[in-house]
Amino acid sequence: MVASSQQAKPVRTIRLDDKHIEAIFDRLDAGVEMPNEKRAAARHRYRSKVIHIQLTQPGASEPTTFICPTRNLSQGGLACLHGGFVHVGTHCIVRLFTIHGNWQHMAGTVRRCRFVEGNVHELGIHFDEVLDPALFCSDAIQCRALLVSRDQRITRLAIHQLNQSNAIVDNADSALECRLKAAESRYDLVLVDVESEAIAHTRITSDLRSQGYLGKILAISLTPDDQKQNELENLGYSRVLSLTDVAKVLPGIALSACPEPIYSKYKADETMQPLLEEYVKELGTKILDVMAAAMANETDGLVSIIREVETSAKGHGFDEISEAAMTLQTAAGNSIQQEDLIYQARVFQEVCALARA
Repeated sequence: MVASSQQAKPVRTIRLDDKHIEAIFDRLDAGVEMPNEKRAAARHRYRSKVIHIQLTQPGASEPTTFICPTRNLSQGGLACLHGGFVHVGTHCIVRLFTIHGNWQHMAGTVRRCRFVEGNVHELGIHFDEVLDPALFCSDAIQCRALLVSRDQRITRLAIHQLNQSNAIVDNADSALECRLKAAESRYDLVLVDVESEAIAHTRITSDLRSQGYLGKILAISLTPDDQKQNELENLGYSRVLSLTDVAKVLPGIALSACPEPIYSKYKADETMQPLLEEYVKELGTKILDVMAAAMANETDGLVSIIREVETSAKGHGFDEISEAAMTLQTAAGNSIQQEDLIYQARVFQEVCALARA
């Protein structure tokens, strides 16, 4: 990833209408790949008309920024259209637009330029660094979910609904297996069947948080009345779902469990990496302490914990977490209703869940 620079107005070299451009992309997608196009990384449909690409052609004294319609994106590169020939080996900077509304600049090199029609050529650009396509293409988003259940009906229903949102689902049949799998792999979402007596669901939330898991933990209950819902939320479950909820809202929950991650502003400093990894791991325990204090309405204890979190977040370069901590601290200091305090604590928990080392 590279920093942006001030450029003249971008040049549009392709004067075709959107319908014609889409027809070109459809024709290319339906065609046979050239031998040098084959690559291990999956390519995802990424059709945008607003991507800026800064090219410095051989012999040029200054770079020129072009508006290039894009065809697809992978973790290693981009395919796009350009109105003219570009020399293979030309260095470039691609200004990508994330699905969350942020710009990201990627340095790369033109590896392929092939004629399409008229003055239109397709460029194959290889990035200098690997990126996460899911930040830019909704088709590439894959939620990693862990389902803890021994009930075949719940398992089949949950997996079916999660597959609708392109999720990758692992299964565990006990609290111990859940804890072991969560320690080995990163999950965006954990779903727990709280009806099965063989699963010690009362310990799962504390076990996961204590080992650094920051994502959502959902409870699946056949008939969750108000009392049961309160009990499960007090145990630390982010939300309680009935079987009807699983069928109706689980795909949307899975997609929302993959928001844009938060990285430290010190991420580029290799000497900081061990400290950042340790900080993110310890956030799980801090979240557990924050939620416990909010559930018990212990505002003094909550403020003390939050002050520590805010200071540590700022020191490790996680400004978003620092700001969220200050918001929660203000809410706790204003003696708001416990229900509102718990809500603010959950908002803080969701921000912390985005932290990545």
